[in-house]
Amino acid sequence: MNSNMEVMLNQTSVKEFVLLGVTDLQEPQPFLFAIFLIIYFVNITGNGAILMIVILDQKLHSPMYFFLGNLACLDICYSTVTVPKMLKNLLSTSKAISFLGCITQLHFFHFLGTTESLLLAVMAFDRFVAICKPLHYPIIMNWQICILMAVTIWTIAFLHALLHSVMTSRLSFCGPNHVHHFFCDVKPLLELACGNTELNLWLLNTVTGNSLDQDRIIAIMYSVVTPALNPLIYTLRNKEVRNALNRKVMSNQTSVTEFLLLGVTDIQELNPILFVIFFTIYFVNITGNGAILMIVILDPRLHSPMYFFLGNLACLDICFSTVTVPKMLENLLSTSKAISFLGCITQLHFFHFLGSTEALLLPVMAFDRFVAICRPLHYSVIMNRQLCSHMTVTIWIMGFLHALLHSVMTSRLSFCGPNHVHHFFCDIKPLLDLACGNTELNLWLLNTVTGTIALTPFFLTFLSYFYIITYLFLKTHSCSMLHKALSTCASHFMVVILLYVPVLFNYIRPASSSALDQERIIAIMYSVVTPALNPLIYTLRNKEVRNALNKKVRRWL
Repeated sequence: MNSNMEVMLNQTSVKEFVLLGVTDLQEPQPFLFAIFLIIYFVNITGNGAILMIVILDQKLHSPMYFFLGNLACLDICYSTVTVPKMLKNLLSTSKAISFLGCITQLHFFHFLGTTESLLLAVMAFDRFVAICKPLHYPIIMNWQICILMAVTIWTIAFLHALLHSVMTSRLSFCGPNHVHHFFCDVKPLLELACGNTELNLWLLNTVTGNSLDQDRIIAIMYSVVTPALNPLIYTLRNKEVRNALNRKVMSNQTSVTEFLLLGVTDIQELNPILFVIFFTIYFVNITGNGAILMIVILDPRLHSPMYFFLGNLACLDICFSTVTVPKMLENLLSTSKAISFLGCITQLHFFHFLGSTEALLLPVMAFDRFVAICRPLHYSVIMNRQLCSHMTVTIWIMGFLHALLHSVMTSRLSFCGPNHVHHFFCDIKPLLDLACGNTELNLWLLNTVTGTIALTPFFLTFLSYFYIITYLFLKTHSCSMLHKALSTCASHFMVVILLYVPVLFNYIRPASSSALDQERIIAIMYSVVTPALNPLIYTLRNKEVRNALNKKVRRWL
């Protein structure tokens, strides 16, 4: 309380600000929550892994990786200043932030952002000395100089941020308190100030050429997206970091550093034909689901729970097939079909993450149809925005944790024999066949946990439809009304059949000698074909989606 009063000695009447968020549209906010949560997770895990590797691996104790560790630490802290509050506001009706909290957020945002800007210049200088003065590099870039430069840039950035936070906190805010941004920044606050802001603008030293919406988009790029991309760039482009990360992942003393994916078929002559077929299917998937996702977001008439879940399904279908299909297409035309140990575990994780999420989403969509048909008067109350958002977040988190369990347990196995995976992507069962140690626990988890994830939503979905059909036959005596009610469920029911039947057959059936070829064929069905069929089913069977799509196409033409 005393701190608040000290900060607000400028006699401002504003005790808190309201952050208006990423967009003024309410409908896309659950989608944005899922997207930004995934990006933030990639940021934390990626940069956390790099920071851990730089600290623990003796081979990376050099000036270049010392600064890279600083960058990873900065990226974690930098996005943490804004993203958690932004994610909370996307699902909450209360978007207030106290005056002290606003000034604190402003300070740390500029402190960490300025530090990162200065650090990039120091990293460029390090590379200049390493390349242009290689013989003098150990003398020039000694540890004393590196630590001194790091401390200097952190101190300069702190003082720079302190200047802005102090000057902003001394302004008077006596009017509106709605900040047109998703965090407290200097420019949006200056627009709310009552007094003279010329000195603040001069100190900020920016050209006000962008609109507020552009400022928010740009801020998302450098505060949310860029910190998540940095670890991906450094692990993909930097051999030492990639090798060190692989060594840590494979600390289970496995001798296998990479796997060879044998592909869709063992007959090489069919590969060019299969490439054309699967590329066409993948293109249909991306364009079809992308069109549905765009229509659901842009068309106000489709801003309802049913189409909110349909948008989630379209997003999942795009990501789900992207995990496996691009690598499969590359292998069909390439003689080298290797995938690193880390890449294999990552592919396994995201395949089960997105697949489990889609399996859990389908019963939620069935429950939505059950409420709409059997409880039409209470539909808007039951299926409110908050419940839809909570259900969506819950199934995404459950899908992620289920996949994390399998990826961690598989990565801890020892692989010391052959490395030929009889599949076109890294899945659990083909990898368990190659493991040297005891895999009973992994098989038990696969049969019980994955079986539960597959069977429970399957039965819940059919239970919903059984109840709907029973209710309609008992309560509805008009054939036209019965046909209209069932037509709203037909598209979803077809998607359920296409996904669950091959998944259940693949994971629940007993093992057999001819299982390998069957597994590949079935996996193609639910990971390649089904995601491409979903948009065709929904556009052909769903009048609202079809009309909205036609309207957009006519407008573009």
